[in-house]
Amino acid sequence: MPNFAFWLTLPWVLPQAAWVRRRTPRFRGPPGELRGQFGKHPAQRVVGVGDSIIAGVGANSVAETITAQLAQHWHEATGTAVEWLACGKIGARSARIKPLVESLERDDRVALVLISAGVNDITGLTSTSQWLADVDALVITLRQRFPNSRLALLGIPPLDVFPALPLPLRQVLGWRAAHYDRAARCYCDSKAGLYYVPIDSRPEPDEFSSDGFHPSVASYAALAREIVRICHDENET
Repeated sequence: MPNFAFWLTLPWVLPQAAWVRRRTPRFRGPPGELRGQFGKHPAQRVVGVGDSIIAGVGANSVAETITAQLAQHWHEATGTAVEWLACGKIGARSARIKPLVESLERDDRVALVLISAGVNDITGLTSTSQWLADVDALVITLRQRFPNSRLALLGIPPLDVFPALPLPLRQVLGWRAAHYDRAARCYCDSKAGLYYVPIDSRPEPDEFSSDGFHPSVASYAALAREIVRICHDENET
């Protein structure tokens, strides 16, 4: 019913969506190249691919980005030196993320890949079936490039609590986000080696960056720890 309600109410909130798009500040990621390492002579690599989350919007420095923090926690969990790289494009829908991966060379050392995709597909009105097809094509390409890696797909955040979104737009997008998130969970359940990382919490306003749309640095840190718990810790017990 919420997904049906989304399409039913969409025409009424489109003018509000256009107004929000015009007035919302456009933030960039932190200055500097989004890559680095923890420890000497890295034997493993962590790669992030996706949208503005991977591009580091909401972080003040490269070290605060989610891929950097994920690599640090992976380094601590595995006890191995880790090199990391983030390939993110602000505003990218899932279909535009695949070319980023295709530009990367095959690498057997990549142990973990973080995928962030979906929110721009929601705001861009991509159908759920098309989004899943785009994600599946992305996953296939990632497995070709990084055959030894575990893949982690971020769940869709609860858009109905985003401070940057006014009502009723916030509620309408929240319905759609919940529908996407259920589809993402089912998709991951059907794929071996693909881990679904839920964003189950109902974040408070201070857990967002100053734009009211992207996570804060502390939220990135908490999410990085959760990814390691799901993709590493649970597999070691």
